[in-house]
Amino acid sequence: MIELGCLVRSRNNDLGIGKVVKISNSDALVEYFCAVGNRRERTLALSLLDRVRLQPQTRCYFRAQSTETWIIGRIFAWDQYSCRYEIHLPDRQTVWAAEAEVYVRCNIPIADPIAILALKGQETPYFHDRRLAFVKCLTKQRAVSRGMTGLISANIELYPHQVEVVRRVLEDPIQRYLLADEVGLGKTIESGAILRQYLLDEPQGRAIVLVPQYLREQWLQELENKFYISGSDNRVQVLAVEDVDRVSPNADLGFLILDEAHHVAAMATSSDSVKRGIFETCKHLAHQSDRLLLLSATPVINHEQNFLAMLHLLDPITYQLNDLEGFRVRVQNRQQIGRVLLSFKEGANPFVIKTNLNQLRNLFAQDPYLLNLADQLQNCLQAKETPAGDRIVRSIRTHISDTYRLHRRMLRNRRASVEDVIFDRNIIPKVEYELDERSPKIHELIDEWRTIAPKQQQYQQIFLLLFRAAGTWLGILQQIVAARLNSISHAGIIQEFGIDSDRILTETPKFSGEAEILQSLLQIIQEPSEEGDRIELLKIVLIYHLSECFKLQSDRSNLNKLLEKVQQRIRRPIPGDTLPKVVIFTSFVKTGAATAQ
Repeated sequence: MIELGCLVRSRNNDLGIGKVVKISNSDALVEYFCAVGNRRERTLALSLLDRVRLQPQTRCYFRAQSTETWIIGRIFAWDQYSCRYEIHLPDRQTVWAAEAEVYVRCNIPIADPIAILALKGQETPYFHDRRLAFVKCLTKQRAVSRGMTGLISANIELYPHQVEVVRRVLEDPIQRYLLADEVGLGKTIESGAILRQYLLDEPQGRAIVLVPQYLREQWLQELENKFYISGSDNRVQVLAVEDVDRVSPNADLGFLILDEAHHVAAMATSSDSVKRGIFETCKHLAHQSDRLLLLSATPVINHEQNFLAMLHLLDPITYQLNDLEGFRVRVQNRQQIGRVLLSFKEGANPFVIKTNLNQLRNLFAQDPYLLNLADQLQNCLQAKETPAGDRIVRSIRTHISDTYRLHRRMLRNRRASVEDVIFDRNIIPKVEYELDERSPKIHELIDEWRTIAPKQQQYQQIFLLLFRAAGTWLGILQQIVAARLNSISHAGIIQEFGIDSDRILTETPKFSGEAEILQSLLQIIQEPSEEGDRIELLKIVLIYHLSECFKLQSDRSNLNKLLEKVQQRIRRPIPGDTLPKVVIFTSFVKTGAATAQ
């Protein structure tokens, strides 16, 4: 029953809680308390008013009769026997007040707080001081995550390259991407964070994750443990690709994730009609879904047909399944562009950059912006302005990468360019070692050889021999350089590369200036390395790792002594020793033999 002085809420407005100050027939005059000294009245129908019982911790105001001042407190409880509220005040004081004495601020915003401050109607800074630390922390987290709440609310440790991928996708109004990071760089984490953000932004949205059967349980665990997306949530389905027919063709689908997408893409040209049917169903869902993430680490080279099928799922208009030859031409052009980009690096040899500038102009003859950059770079090289030249090189690389990439919605991180990743897995070593200080000079000379060599097939094959040999134990490169200089066959080269490669290496005429480059190469290879050659460095890395397993780090100052102790523990392990499994991969027989020795 509505009485004078009771607190009410109207079903006909959103002004919040008010107090009945007058009742006349079927209407009531309701006073809305905006602030101390600011109240507004509304005449409302009694039939539209509901009585309100204030909940604990509701901020309330009442006037102390003894001091004629307003006091601010919080509701603790309602006593139904005395029909009064128990109100807690600052300094652990408690008072009791009738409903007619209690006021609650309505929903009308405060336009100007000056009047409230003048009447001392504000609260103490107690809660402000305690909330400020939380607000600062929350603000910092949101700044780090760039406002993407799906990141800071997930149980994950993100690396900068993953945050950048998530940001690129979420800031794009068309969220259809191929995530092509190399294996182990966190494609699942990236897609999970994007999925969580989607579910937060779209409370009614529905998502489907299609994965290989053997990965389904792993996906369910990762989504639940890291992103708090339960398998019982009807908004998200995690299905094996083979069970895709369980999805209704007319499903209202907002988000589709397709893991190991290259396997599905391969089904497009399968001789098995069942697999072709699976691809068609996935294609229908991909084209129907507003958002699409394809996950695949398979490179495009030598997989053009499957890659075209994946891009067709992303963009069926630009990438037609029946245009395989046209797609191969685009891939070939991209390879040529990639080879040119290898030469344009900050701090690269000016001779190499000058030599490739003409090739750059020929490749992008229709791009006036790039041609202008090439002219500026040539002027800087002639004036020997290194800082300005490096800035232009960066601009050239950025422009080419952004404008001429195979597909602008393909995001790919490579392990070599991601320095922040530390894998929490039992794979050793966890970093790449290249401590041979001779390597940069060797690669610079090989690149100079490639630049001035005739553009004929046999010289291209010789370059590949030099390039491959430079990436392993340098004893193989020394054999190749010596065989090329002296035009004498070598049994080791025939064993490693075949008789045809040996014949091309020794019988192809030398071009002008080649002998000088090869002599310089041989001189660098024969120089003793300060830290030892690659096999020696590999031995040190393995000994250090084994010393950690056997807790012998204190002996690292004496490598020979450490080696003896490690060998002894391998021959006679003590209880508790765990011998790790070490696998060394090499494509060269001689490298393998030297490593084993």
